Amino acid sequence: MIRNLGFDSFLDLKTLPGLRIFVFLLGDELGYINSEYNWLNYLSEDVFLVRLNKEEFGILDIGIHPKVIIIKNDKEVAQF
Repeated sequence: MIRNLGFDSFLDLKTLPGLRIFVFLLGDELGYINSEYNWLNYLSEDVFLVRLNKEEFGILDIGIHPKVIIIKNDKEVAQF
């Protein structure tokens, strides 16, 4: 299932135990990802779309977008 988050919600969720997949986007970028037919909806893990503005991207020092980061138990295990 895809869930939409903002910057503050991401900061809260990333510290919780378990595996989470975060997709970082600028604003309304790639709006079609929210479609119920998108393949991300069929993953067994929850996918969180984190919609950021340019300033928030800079704070997180993510670099390029879109960016996918997989976090498990508050540690980054992969990024694409």
